[in-house]
Amino acid sequence: MENAVVLVANGQRPSHPKIIQIIKDAEKIICIDNGYSIVKDLNIIPSILIGDLDSVDLTNVDQSVEIIKHKDQNLSDLEKALNYCIEKGISKVYLLASTGLRDDHNLANLILIIDFIKKINVIILSDEYEIEAVKGKKEYKCKKNTQISIISINEGNKITTGGLKYNLKDEVLKSRSHGISNLTMEDNFFIECVKPVLLFKKL
Repeated sequence: MENAVVLVANGQRPSHPKIIQIIKDAEKIICIDNGYSIVKDLNIIPSILIGDLDSVDLTNVDQSVEIIKHKDQNLSDLEKALNYCIEKGISKVYLLASTGLRDDHNLANLILIIDFIKKINVIILSDEYEIEAVKGKKEYKCKKNTQISIISINEGNKITTGGLKYNLKDEVLKSRSHGISNLTMEDNFFIECVKPVLLFKKL
């Protein structure tokens, strides 16, 4: 995967080798609250620690880390981190450890990357999936028989796909679950949609 800023949240600790390698290879890591403990356990020092910092022991934070404290309880710590990235002109981030543990946070984070789609490209990486909000047309490279799921929050969203086992041609998903568990038939595929969708690609 190409280099991008890595955000490490305070959810389930990643264990997938690919995700661990992304953390180790990252040029810049921003930890969201106690996401700091995840990178610390990997003997990595992040660039920035951001959030309301209510779940991290600041006495154990390396002195070289820039600490940005935001107490605004109207925004989640992830929103604060994304707003910071936008202010700094960052256009793409990989978001790790944002799934698992808290189902309410999981759902809120997925909706949030749709809300931010015009401002910043956020790719969520769990131990199972690469998740991205997509609008317009986008092409992907991947292995044949990769599991793909497409979920549209918006009704009446016309979607076209190519390179999948079950393709859509300017069609609306018939139900919320209609786009789940598709497969790639080639080493690449594309999706085109009028309104944003959540695209899940199996790691």
